Amino acid sequence: MRNLLLNTGKIQSDKSYFSNGTGIKVGDYLEKYAFGMKNDVCGEWCEDNSYEMGLLSREDWEGSAWISHENTIQEDDEALFSDEMNCLARAAFKSKNREDNEKYLPHLPAGYLRKVFKVEEVVEDIRLYISARGLYEAYINGSRVGKEILTPGSSNYNFEIKYQTYDVSGLLKEGENEIEIIAGDGWYRSTSGVDGDRNLYGDIVSVIARLEMEGKAIVVTDASWEACTSGPLAQNDLQQGEVYNACREDYRQKKELWHPVYVISKDYGLLKAGNMVPVVENELIEGRLITTPAGENVIDFGQNIAGYVEFTITGEEGRTITLLHGETLDGDGNFTQENFEDRKRHKEGGTYQMIHYTCKSGINHYKPRFTVMGFRYVKVVTDLCLENAVFSAHAVYSKMEQTAEFNCSNSLINRLVLNALWSQKGNFLDIPTDCPTRERAGWTGDAGLYVATGLKLMDSVTIFETLA
Repeated sequence: MRNLLLNTGKIQSDKSYFSNGTGIKVGDYLEKYAFGMKNDVCGEWCEDNSYEMGLLSREDWEGSAWISHENTIQEDDEALFSDEMNCLARAAFKSKNREDNEKYLPHLPAGYLRKVFKVEEVVEDIRLYISARGLYEAYINGSRVGKEILTPGSSNYNFEIKYQTYDVSGLLKEGENEIEIIAGDGWYRSTSGVDGDRNLYGDIVSVIARLEMEGKAIVVTDASWEACTSGPLAQNDLQQGEVYNACREDYRQKKELWHPVYVISKDYGLLKAGNMVPVVENELIEGRLITTPAGENVIDFGQNIAGYVEFTITGEEGRTITLLHGETLDGDGNFTQENFEDRKRHKEGGTYQMIHYTCKSGINHYKPRFTVMGFRYVKVVTDLCLENAVFSAHAVYSKMEQTAEFNCSNSLINRLVLNALWSQKGNFLDIPTDCPTRERAGWTGDAGLYVATGLKLMDSVTIFETLA
């Protein structure tokens, strides 16, 4: 039985909203109302509605800290950073004119951070508040928290950092529990645009989290966590792609790979609840394997999208498979990326849009975490048998409701409208971009020209408001 907090009585007004001004405290969340009276008889009451406030002040985050698997800017070590992404980027860096004191800064591996904790009694009111300077994926007892991708999204980290709230009531159990956070580069320090600039907002990726039960913290990110940088996700870059080694998937069991986390700061001033349209997997598209005139194995997904490829393949330990993503075939019908490259301008010699995967023995299954490509065609470079391999493409974009349709007797005009719709899907990834290949930064020029069309085709107000 809930206590009565407010009884407005009859209010005669032409307004459809009511401000109570009574000082009902934050956290009260039951709402019930009725509109309309006739002959002083109240109209029908609405269904019970509930809402919940997040963490609104610095005090709400008290005790939590920004923690990381890193603590310093990493200088290059060719033996240590010998993965495919660094080899390509380093070679391009060395080939370009640069200042004498300019040094190559390597791409760094994803971080795995975890904490084991005990819960005596599980209740139904459990929330996880979490953010990152970079990107995160969170797991509790091995189950993924939420379905959103590339969280916490894009921010100007000098002014605000978005955080998310998750109801994780069904993920905890009585006794011992484990929370794990995987941290990646994201908009914070990935290659961002056509120039190939990195580390735009900082050099060290970090996360902050707070797990509350009935409003009281039971786990916070602090010095008691441990971290690992030798997990399977060896490299991740929002533009360049990922390097993944399935032979390292046993990292959780190898205690020697783990070390105490580094506490970066306890600065909560920029944290802000994310008013954003979640980025999710949308259309699932099956591919068709073709052989080009040059003898290349290429998968044609039949539609240009922004997203990534999920695959399952049988492999042997140490064998590799590389996926290169492109939007079109060249004039001879062969795979190309040259239509979106500016290799002279780009500091890393171009946009790789590459997945490099090292197999374990047996069935290998992979789906990227912290990258998105623009593509229709995917070139597969491997000596593995592709006969029973399965490749599927996920279109990844902000979850916008389509609000308009168009159809006429002219198939070309119908295709033009459909192209506009797919262009919006391919360029609305938390923020509007100008293309999903060589750009990951937001651009106002293209979006400004497109805004009238975009608002008609899809419910995209919140996306455009990120530019305000």
